[in-house]
Amino acid sequence: MKSRSSLLTSLLAASLLFFASHAHSDNHMSAPPVKSQGSTTYITGGVTVDERDVMKPLAKDYNLRMSFALSVGNYVSDVKVTVMGGKKTVLDVVSDGPFLYVKLPAGKYSINAEYEGKTVRKSATIGPKKGASLNFVWPGVKEKYEN
Repeated sequence: MKSRSSLLTSLLAASLLFFASHAHSDNHMSAPPVKSQGSTTYITGGVTVDERDVMKPLAKDYNLRMSFALSVGNYVSDVKVTVMGGKKTVLDVVSDGPFLYVKLPAGKYSINAEYEGKTVRKSATIGPKKGASLNFVWPGVKEKYEN
């Protein structure tokens, strides 16, 4: 009887370890993929809180950091972003989430961000050791939820 009890205890312990390890791996989120367009590299994402937590420490590796939101506080994605260096387009993408981090050479840039047909324009100067963080905000209506 004692060996049967030991076997059950071992099986229970192994089952708990198995489920605990899988629960941990389900919560572990990988960073969004690094993408490139010409010589410009970038990442975009941050739709979920977990993805935002993964992206946050990566911000230091990119010298142009952008976020997209409505004035009432809701983050938005699917923003069409065009980054111009002089008269040359260096990036023309649609964001996968409310954050877009870009690596650019030092210089002056103009950025157009379009969401639902409305464009917000900003400019940024990127130095050899200094980047820029830009928040693009569009007017929004707070959603009402009924119980």
